[in-house]
Formats: sequence, C-alpha cells, structure tokens
Amino acid sequence: WSGGFGLADVKKKLPAQPDTLYRVGSISKLFNAVAVMQQVEAGKLDLDAPVQKFAPDFRIQSRFTNAGPVTLRQLLCHRSGLIRESPVGGYFDDQQPTVFATVRSVADCALVNPPNTQTRYSNIGATVAGYAAQSVAGMAFDFYQREHILGPLGMSDSSFVLTPVVRRKLSNSYMRMANADGTFRHEASPLFELGTIPAGNLYASAEDLARFMSCLFAEGKTAAGKQILGADSLKEMFTPQLTGATNGFGLGFSVGRFGSFNAVSHSGAFYGF
Repeated sequence: WSGGFGLADVKKKLPAQPDTLYRVGSISKLFNAVAVMQQVEAGKLDLDAPVQKFAPDFRIQSRFTNAGPVTLRQLLCHRSGLIRESPVGGYFDDQQPTVFATVRSVADCALVNPPNTQTRYSNIGATVAGYAAQSVAGMAFDFYQREHILGPLGMSDSSFVLTPVVRRKLSNSYMRMANADGTFRHEASPLFELGTIPAGNLYASAEDLARFMSCLFAEGKTAAGKQILGADSLKEMFTPQLTGATNGFGLGFSVGRFGSFNAVSHSGAFYGF
C-alpha cells in the first residue's frame, strides 16, 4: 500500500502522489555502499587496502606520524579521520562541481584524527568511496547506479542527478525563515546538485525506497529474482565495523538496537526535505 499526503506544490495546490520524488539526502550513502560492495565482490576493490590504490586522485595532508592509510572500510563506517565536508561540492556550494573536482579539493586539507581512532561522520569520506567505485567500474557514478542498482531494483523514478523526468515529479521544498520581528516565513529551497553526489544527491520516491528495502529483506535479491549483492556482503554491511561496540556504523548503514531487535537504518536531510 502507498499513498501521497499533503502538497507537492503549495502555490499550485498540487497534491503529493505515491511516486512523488524527494531529495533523500544521506540515505544516498546506502546505495553508495552497495556500489562499493558490488565492486568488492567483483574483485576490483579491497576494503582494507589504501584507498589511493583505487582512487589515485585522492590526496589529504596528515600531521600524524606513523598513522596508517585511509581504507574503504574506514570511509564507509566513518572512521577514516577525514573532515566532514570538502572545500567545494558541499551543501553551501551551488557551483555544482564534479565528483572528481570535489575529491581533488581536499588535497590541501588535513586529517582531523589518525585513521581508525575515532568515529567521525564524513560526507566527503563517503564520496571518496563512491569515487573509487566509479573509477574501477569505468563509468560515472550516476550511470553506474542506474545500470547496476536503481535499474535492476525497478527504481525507475529515482536518479542521482536531476533529469527532466525527475524535475517533473520532484516535490517543491520550502524552508522556514526567521523575520526580524520574530515571525516566520517560508521560502523556496535552492535546487542545485552536490559535488558529493555519492553521499547525498539521490532523488527518490517512497515507493522506490520500499523496493530497496524489499531487496535488503530478501538478502540482496530483487523482486524479479536478480541478485544484486550477496547475502554475506549484506551481513557484513549490517555489522558494526572497527569497533567492539554493538552500536555504530556498519558499511554504510547505521547499526543499533530497537528494543530486543537489531536495527539497521540511515536518515537523510536536504534543504527543505
């Protein structure tokens, strides 16, 4: 069952539909992690090798002596020591740089802490992992997602980039802004592409996200019976990484407890969404 609630366009009084698209923010990181793990299964990526082996354009400064290398496993579970945001391509950069330019922009930045010493959420970290996946696959990240994940899952309305079809189905978004007299107003949110596309640029409907969830419940198998990721890979993704704690980050997923149950999840937010 699915339904639409509220308005997709307030001014035009257009109702939201079950297939209305929204920007889902950091839920993008789950699809990014699936792409990385597909390439691990294909033997093209190694979670524990230095990430520069697969993404030679990635460079970052380190002031820590004897610090180990940054790895894909660390990037996917937020224990790489990388800064949270890149100098270009983040939430405040409306110039829409490429993933390549975004990754290159951290060359003059420094690690915040040595790799694998602290859990520190990082959008550029996830982006570097996605860049490694697209590099070894030999295709742009959004095209890879369409061909190997979104398409096979039947997520026909979803996309990592703004297409004419996406624009037609995309809900308008609004932000609550403060006035000087203490009252508030709502203004339309800006609409631009992030340079950190793998970390937060997915456009998706609730129905399409449900198709992704169904695949997770089916241990990596789509409704059409296609195996897009192995059950063992998903089990690893659902397991806290590089920590003895029961709560933390797996590979892409946030892992914790809900009552007596194991819980895997990820939230997401973007301007107005």
